[in-house]
Amino acid sequence: MKRNRVKRNRVLGWCLIAVGLLMIIVSLTSCVGNSIGVSRDIDALKNRAQVSNSPSKMAELLEQMLVNMEERGFETGYGSLLVKSEWTSIIAIKENINQVLGRLEVVKTMPRESDAWQQAMDDIRGSLRELNLHSYGQWQWNRGGWLWGLGALAGFLLIGGVAIYKFADELFG
Repeated sequence: MKRNRVKRNRVLGWCLIAVGLLMIIVSLTSCVGNSIGVSRDIDALKNRAQVSNSPSKMAELLEQMLVNMEERGFETGYGSLLVKSEWTSIIAIKENINQVLGRLEVVKTMPRESDAWQQAMDDIRGSLRELNLHSYGQWQWNRGGWLWGLGALAGFLLIGGVAIYKFADELFG
């Protein structure tokens, strides 16, 4: 009887370990998959706009980035868990992008050969370079919090599974 109970608890330990590992794999896969998607849909467009030589192409990329931000739920909130300021505010970031789009409309009317056009494009590129979108932080803290809970639960299951498997004799014997 005692031997069957220990054997059954060791099987329970293995099951907890397997479920914990599965949960860690799911949370890491979701985290990496969403990180790649956020990077592709938001950060990559900002980077391509920054190096673009055409104001119209730059505006097109930034407008698509704003659409992608809304599709991914980047409408309000902050890109940081602890630092909640204008620097990390999604609303302020979107306002800055809209200001850049307004400046691009003015640049489109300038002759490309002029010094003013080159200066304006350099200024816009500098603004985009300094614009930190905090896109991964925004997703992680505001949309992906369930992954942290899943990871913590997986850790508890792993620890519990190992404890039950290793100490089944002493605990249930």
